[in-house]
Amino acid sequence: MSLDEFLSKKKKDSKEPPLKDEAFEPLPDSITKSEPLKTRSSEDLWPILVETVKGDVVLFPNLKGYVQGKILPREPDISPKELALRLNISIGTAMVLLSELKSNSESNDQ
Repeated sequence: MSLDEFLSKKKKDSKEPPLKDEAFEPLPDSITKSEPLKTRSSEDLWPILVETVKGDVVLFPNLKGYVQGKILPREPDISPKELALRLNISIGTAMVLLSELKSNSESNDQ
């Protein structure tokens, strides 16, 4: 049996419904129908990035603790790009990590 025959037989035998594009939740109108993304301010996009990182990165709390305990004491001025390269994470994740740790540090200093 060839690979094509196997795959077509498996597809016929499958009980799962085919994937549809409608299975994914559409973006809210506030994002899709308003001004283009290029003209959105960073204040509009930052909460979206934070929510995405915290929702998608399962190990976010562990990453946060590792950065706080191991990296920042040695390199307090590390850039998001350098942190992303070192930990093999996205720059957006690194930005959120550093921002949260900086705001936590500032609130503890007061």
